[in-house]
Amino acid sequence: MFVSASVLLAVLLLTWTCISLAEAGPECYQCTAISDPQLCTQKVYCGFEEQCYTERIQLGSHGFYYNMGCIATNLCYSIDNNDVLVGKRFDLADQATSRRKRDPACKQCCREELCNLPLCSLPADTATIPPAADIYARLLGGKTPYEGTVEVFYGGRWGAICNDDWTHYDAQVFCNMLGYTGDGARAKNGSVINSDQSKVWRDQFECRGIESGLAQCVHGTWEMRDCENRQIAGAICSSESADDGSIFLLDSANNTMARMDLKTKSFTYIPMLGLYNPGPFDFDPVQGRIYFADQTYKQINSMKSDGTDIVNFRQLEQNSSPGKTKVDPINRMLFYTDYGLNVIASVNLDGSHFQNVISSGLDSPRGLTLNPKTRTIFWTDWGQNPRIESASYDGTNRQVLISTDIRWPNSIAIDLDNNRLYYVDGTLGKIESSDLSGNDRQILFRDNGAHFYGIDVFGGYIYYTDWARSMPMRLNKDGTGLTSLGAPSFLQLSDIKVYQYNKDTSGEATVSPSVLSPKQTFLHLVGDVDSTTGRVDIYINGQWGTVCADKWTDNEAMVACHMLGFDRSLAKASKLPPTSNKVGSNSLDSVQCNGTEDNIVFCNVSAQNWAVHDCSYEGAAGLECENLPPHEMPEPVLDHFILFNDVFEGVMVRMDIETFSYTTVPLQLTNFTPIALTFDPTLQQIYFSEVKNQTSVIRQTDLRGAWVSTLGYTPQGSVIDGMAFDNKRNMIFYTDAGNNRIVSISPDGSNLNVVGFNIEQPKGLALDTNAAVVYWTDCGSQAKIESANYDGTNRRTILAEDLQFPYGIALDVAAGQLYFCDAGTKTIEVVNIDGTRRKMLYKDFRSACYGLALTSQYIFYSDWTKMNVVRINRDGSNQTPAGPDSFSQVFDVYAFDSTFTKT
Repeated sequence: MFVSASVLLAVLLLTWTCISLAEAGPECYQCTAISDPQLCTQKVYCGFEEQCYTERIQLGSHGFYYNMGCIATNLCYSIDNNDVLVGKRFDLADQATSRRKRDPACKQCCREELCNLPLCSLPADTATIPPAADIYARLLGGKTPYEGTVEVFYGGRWGAICNDDWTHYDAQVFCNMLGYTGDGARAKNGSVINSDQSKVWRDQFECRGIESGLAQCVHGTWEMRDCENRQIAGAICSSESADDGSIFLLDSANNTMARMDLKTKSFTYIPMLGLYNPGPFDFDPVQGRIYFADQTYKQINSMKSDGTDIVNFRQLEQNSSPGKTKVDPINRMLFYTDYGLNVIASVNLDGSHFQNVISSGLDSPRGLTLNPKTRTIFWTDWGQNPRIESASYDGTNRQVLISTDIRWPNSIAIDLDNNRLYYVDGTLGKIESSDLSGNDRQILFRDNGAHFYGIDVFGGYIYYTDWARSMPMRLNKDGTGLTSLGAPSFLQLSDIKVYQYNKDTSGEATVSPSVLSPKQTFLHLVGDVDSTTGRVDIYINGQWGTVCADKWTDNEAMVACHMLGFDRSLAKASKLPPTSNKVGSNSLDSVQCNGTEDNIVFCNVSAQNWAVHDCSYEGAAGLECENLPPHEMPEPVLDHFILFNDVFEGVMVRMDIETFSYTTVPLQLTNFTPIALTFDPTLQQIYFSEVKNQTSVIRQTDLRGAWVSTLGYTPQGSVIDGMAFDNKRNMIFYTDAGNNRIVSISPDGSNLNVVGFNIEQPKGLALDTNAAVVYWTDCGSQAKIESANYDGTNRRTILAEDLQFPYGIALDVAAGQLYFCDAGTKTIEVVNIDGTRRKMLYKDFRSACYGLALTSQYIFYSDWTKMNVVRINRDGSNQTPAGPDSFSQVFDVYAFDSTFTKT
């Protein structure tokens, strides 16, 4: 359920009052309806959480005009040529009702100062254009690389496909062109065709699903005859397709990454929520993860190759400029160059043992490659004295290999089969090779008009990127056989990595092409009546689907309910009617559990039966996870879970701490805007605040969500951002930023008591119920953390230095420690309750932390730059997304773990 724009605006204004206007965005060029971005001279400073943008609007057949300026970060478009709002759920079937009257032919964002001048430009392409007979495919605009709008390159140009008679068989062939399996591929509606559509190809194919490409399905002309339903074709490919035979690409002008199929040269973008600026990267074939540098936020991030499960692998220093990252999959290490600090550093892939390997004598280190067998680093340096050097992993045995006839050695690669180095020079326009000692230099290829940047060696070929070309290029190892790969599609290709299962660098233990992991498989119980009954949705590798009900029995229900945190012995299977509102087609069939498994992936679930089924019953599988009257339930009913709310989606969620599977609490409230929440562990009831008509109200429900009630009076203008519950005294405490105070009240609305006055911007709240002390954060003009007795006496300041916007706070009573997060300093910290022994646990320059909760092992927190809750260890290590990227903006977080005594 989505909430109205006016209510959302009120919520955001109320909850972000702490943020200073001084924390502004970049300076950008700003012009409207200009014929060429290069003519724009007007500049403007963006606000907080804004970026620069440029959009190119096509005027039918009469050319383009451009709009430039500032735009909210969460409205930046995730992929060029698509109206997909970042941070919002996107469904191709819904796009027809959400598109603007005039669609941009291109819309791009960037975060650097005055960076939007070259965006959406149309440079002359010097690359070889594939002939008309060459047909390529690409998938655009989806929230995963497996789904989106279908486009085909034919006759020297990209064009969409009319949706008339677009079938699942056509989608199967299209997905095969992308390198995905055709099994389980599904056709789907795309966007509405309008007069500005650059090109729409034919309106009818006759595929049988076995063809190698769409060209084999065409009889007659490719030109469109008519398109009755005025929609463009879309496709959903199986997320369990083998990750095999791929060329990973970085387009630095678009801040995007793409995966190109090694055989067909067709490609799909890798969505990253639109909030990341990927830089030079490498691929870990053991875990199937990409590690990339982010210059804007000075960090190295890690993600699955489909763009999901993004984590901050390492936060770097403020003055860092991370260059090339390189993974050693054998010794499980990562190395990177840093030309801001002029160091080369290494860290184990488990996050341990960070060290600066080379910290002197560097001018501007850039390219990097490794020899895992001899544990040797090779790097390029294009400072005042350009050179190529090598050293052992510990920094010893350093030597200069090449220092003459070299200018801008941007990138370097190693051929372990032939013991040779390959490197590109962006200024001298050459690709060169040498042995591992820098001898036997050979110029393999020259192009005076090129700006070579990235290079990789794979099999018998050299793969490279050239800023003067809009597709990746390939050479034989002797420099002959220049070949363009795919159609002209990119603006500024920088880095490149080629991977094929069991054919990568010699000696590497490569990952299986397709892995079903319990850690990346989640269930969502969707119920209309309460949170214990409803439809089962399943998430695997970034894709949601429903389960076929044909053979869905109580055994399967026992496993599913267990994943959701319920007692498996009370589970009962159900079959929902065909009219049930499903998230898509049935994606899982032939689930065979014995009822004792911990995860449904252990129930005969494999890549072979994901999205492939012969389901005869059109309805979806359902669950009844508490098949007993409430008065017969054992105690405690539920344990080990987190509660959180998503204000943009208007939902409240209970998620299992171990499996990250979850159920929504289906409250029947109009324009539901939950902000703060807390929990009564004795009665297992939830208290939460909601903004209504510029005033907060406090409501109450149980974990089922079968009923909801409103507490008594709250004053006009109240803004309740933080809540806590004292189950010993049966009292609710809350912060009221609208009236600058801390308040306690009984659940029936009586006994209202003001604990603290004159608090400029109270936000987070935590209780010591043993000592009857309340702790709170204040992110006013003099940010601080304070405490007071329940009666308001003994008020004292715990911290008042080096704070900006402290929001979430949690208390470990036994240890006498406060944990808090600060959205301004971008940190999570811990301090003794007397203000001593303050320690920073975690830092993320990208984060905007809001809610925070503790268990015996973990810290859970919400981050407005992410689409889920985040978990880290209590020492700040091992950042892990809690569940799928399926939420919009999570506010408060509460963790219930009966083994951990918080109060």
